[in-house]
Amino acid sequence: MKAIDDFKRFYAEGNNMARKLVIINVLVFLFAALTSVALWALSGGNFDAMFLQFTAFFAVPADASLFVLRPWTIITHNFFHIGLIHLLVNMVFLYWLGNIYREYAGNTKALATYLWGGIIGAVFFVVANNTLPMLANHQGQQLLGASPGVMAIVVALGTFLPYYEVSFFNFYISLRWVALGVVTLLLLNLPHGNVGGQIAHLGGIIFGYFYGRHLRRSSTFGSGIENIGDFISGLFKRKPKLTVVKKETTVYSSTTITDFDDEYEPNQEVIDAILDKISQSGYESLTRKERDLLYKASKQD
Repeated sequence: MKAIDDFKRFYAEGNNMARKLVIINVLVFLFAALTSVALWALSGGNFDAMFLQFTAFFAVPADASLFVLRPWTIITHNFFHIGLIHLLVNMVFLYWLGNIYREYAGNTKALATYLWGGIIGAVFFVVANNTLPMLANHQGQQLLGASPGVMAIVVALGTFLPYYEVSFFNFYISLRWVALGVVTLLLLNLPHGNVGGQIAHLGGIIFGYFYGRHLRRSSTFGSGIENIGDFISGLFKRKPKLTVVKKETTVYSSTTITDFDDEYEPNQEVIDAILDKISQSGYESLTRKERDLLYKASKQD
């Protein structure tokens, strides 16, 4: 069908992991909403109750004994949301800052940060609800949403490229201040509202900070997510026809980038060459000089 083929092309366009994660989150929300509508129509009950009952199967339960029986929720909670506003806020930040993050760190690292942020957030949520006295009455509490993973991306990006500036309502601000603002708002809001959920966000923030530091040192942590990343990237992908083509090889000259002294200011051509190398071979393939030039470029006005 033409509509399905158009959607497959739309999903695959640009091989952008941040974009693909947004699309998956929206599709999952629509799936949950339509399934709840069907359950409501069949049972005649309350729609909101049906929606919460259905999504609870994919949410991380605060009760540790119940969590053990639902291990899949440590992943699935990253893709389900309790409402349209909840989804919209998370997706705006994921698309806005996730695009920058995956451009410099690569698609695999972006997915690793999103998933591991959600996993660590879920662990913080369960442990806190079963150990902290202030959360002793945790019956019925659950964790749902992409927020811990998005928080991890925001903080990892602010740690990885602290001097990179983004436009926020025509006001330019460094990513380190964006990350610091997110952390500050979380800490101020910690005693209020959903404390368990805020603690899960804190788990994503802590992971994002340490992962961002590791990325600056060319760490390979998170490479175990590559197979999942290939699966998500390949969703809705049509099988290519068997053809014989001549493969072109891009050769990066070490003399182009490694022979500059410490005072050299990289131009756009050099930066583009480094970004092309990242997209083909990953951030870890960069030399020390290439990483230094990329970092220096992020500090330029």
